[in-house]
Amino acid sequence: MPPRRVLGRPAPGTTQRQPTGAGDAGVAAAAVALADGITDIPTILRRATAWSAAAVLMPAAGEISPLYADLEDQLILSWKETL
Repeated sequence: MPPRRVLGRPAPGTTQRQPTGAGDAGVAAAAVALADGITDIPTILRRATAWSAAAVLMPAAGEISPLYADLEDQLILSWKETL
């Protein structure tokens, strides 16, 4: 049987997804925020979530997308207080 050639490409409008390291990026964001004197919990959560999302956008673990600041600006946090 002759070798078969398989070609592939992501669908238009899709991005790379690499979840490895997303949690580490979130913890790093929280640590950096605290080291910078930021104590506002919503700000820390927004930054950690944005850095995690930015890590997922990269093709390899250990990097975050330069879009992290835009992601942080677009993120909406909401929570409900419980007894």
